[in-house]
Amino acid sequence: SNLTGAGLFVVTDGAVDGFDLPSVSEKLKSLNRATDFVILAQKAFSEGSTPFSRLEASFVVDKGAITTRDAVLVSDSAAGNARGTVDLPRRSIEATAEFSLVEHPNAPPFGVRITGPLEEPRQIFQFQEIQAYILSRGLGSLIDQLAPKRPAAAPEGPAVTPAPATPVQPAIPVRPLENLPNIKDLVCDMQ
Repeated sequence: SNLTGAGLFVVTDGAVDGFDLPSVSEKLKSLNRATDFVILAQKAFSEGSTPFSRLEASFVVDKGAITTRDAVLVSDSAAGNARGTVDLPRRSIEATAEFSLVEHPNAPPFGVRITGPLEEPRQIFQFQEIQAYILSRGLGSLIDQLAPKRPAAAPEGPAVTPAPATPVQPAIPVRPLENLPNIKDLVCDMQ
């Protein structure tokens, strides 16, 4: 194609159909299993819509291929950025998008790569970091459930003679949950 040029689009107060980031944000509040997030995200990226306050991108068109490197989505539930190319003569797409959930500032971003023919592009999800986050959150709540409860503070009253000191056990070093394997690897190892 001979289509060439450049441009910028800015859309305010609209919605993008085909994925539901508000649902992901809402349901993440109660998830503690990383596998649940995968199921949630696969569903959320196949239906629903995401309202936004702003969607904008600059683009360049060269021989019918439309490329952006700075698409930005701003919504109440998430912030996203994307880059990629839609090649009209070849009827294909190669794009990546990354989303951060506004209501979950400690959660790492997650992404999706969209690739293949325009009629049936594949979605390849990039969830490793948020899976580790959910897993660590689930482990934290499990530890809270299993840890002995601390006794309530003594009521104010006459002074109590403290019991003789007992030796303190050295603390067991706790290692941060770094380099966790992908949840698929964990599931395969458990079978």
